[in-house]
Amino acid sequence: MIRIHSSLNTVELSMLKDTLEREGIDSIIKQENLSALAGIMSPGHCMAELWILNDKYFDKAQEMVDEYLKGIKG
Repeated sequence: MIRIHSSLNTVELSMLKDTLEREGIDSIIKQENLSALAGIMSPGHCMAELWILNDKYFDKAQEMVDEYLKGIKG
C-alpha cells in the first residue's frame, strides 16, 4: 500500500479514487475527516490521503493523478 496524493479537498480525492478504480486500481482515502480541522490545526496535518492498495500500480496511478491535476489547473 502506498500514498499517491494528499489534499484538503476530499471531493478531489473522491474523484481521483473513482478514476483509479475504473481502471482497476483499488484505492482508499485515509484521514478524510481531518480536513474539517484545517484552520484549527496546521493544514499539513489535516490533509486527507489517497492510497493505492497494490504498489505495482504506482507508476500508472501517479500518471493518472498527474493528468487529472494538470487538467483541472488548465
